[in-house]
Amino acid sequence: YINAASGDPGDNNRFRIIWWGDVIRETAATNPVMGLGFGADLASRFLADYDLLSDENFSARSPHSMLVTVFGRMGALGFLAWLAVSAGLARMVWRLLKRGEPDGMGLASVVCVIWISACVGVVLEGPMGAVAFWTVAGLANARSLQDEPGGDERQSKAGFETPVAKGAASDTQSAIR
Repeated sequence: YINAASGDPGDNNRFRIIWWGDVIRETAATNPVMGLGFGADLASRFLADYDLLSDENFSARSPHSMLVTVFGRMGALGFLAWLAVSAGLARMVWRLLKRGEPDGMGLASVVCVIWISACVGVVLEGPMGAVAFWTVAGLANARSLQDEPGGDERQSKAGFETPVAKGAASDTQSAIR
C-alpha cells in the first residue's frame, strides 16, 4: 500500500476520514440544524487533530466531500435540500438511461461521474468542475424532457420554445384534416 512511486495513499484516506469526522462532530455539537455557515473554517479542528497547526503550506478549506461540506455549512436542512437535488438528478439520469439514446446516456454518464466524484472530492467546489457539471446537468435535463409525454407542455410553461422541424407543421395540419 505504501511505495516510493505513490507515497502513502493510505494516509490520504486517513486524512479524509479524520477531516470528515471532525466536521460532522463539530456541526452536530454546534448547530446540527443550520450548520456552521459559509464563513466557518471547516479545517480548524482538523488541523489540530491531524497535527498540521504548524504547517504553513496547508491551504485547503474544504473536507473533500460535497456531502460533508453541505452538512458542515448548512446542517441537516441543507443536507435535506442536497438530497432533494440528488433525487431530482437521479430521476433525470434514470429517464435518460431508460430511453437508451447514446447522446442522453452520455450526458447521464457525465452527470453521474462528476456527482459521485464530488461525494469524495472537491470537483464541485470550484468553477472548473462546477460550471462544466451544471452545464451538462442542464443539457441532460433538457434532453430528458424531450419526447416525453407532457414534456413539450413543461418546456413551454417554463418559458422555453420547443423547436419544430421544417415541414412538421404542415404534416400536423395534414393529419388533422
